[in-house]
Amino acid sequence: MLWNKLVWNLEEAAAATGYSRYRLRQAIATGNLRAQKVGRGWKVRPQDLREYTKCLFGDKEYV
Repeated sequence: MLWNKLVWNLEEAAAATGYSRYRLRQAIATGNLRAQKVGRGWKVRPQDLREYTKCLFGDKEYV
């Protein structure tokens, strides 16, 4: 069900990847993970999260 959503909050992104919310926030702050601030939280698209994890494993370079 989670993969059918267009955007995830950081809790959902952390659950899907196994990374902590703190690590995802660091990636957002450094520009390595694209995200949008909505209210008090962050929203991440699943495809942006996949690109970020590819970069972590050396499959692709950060843009």
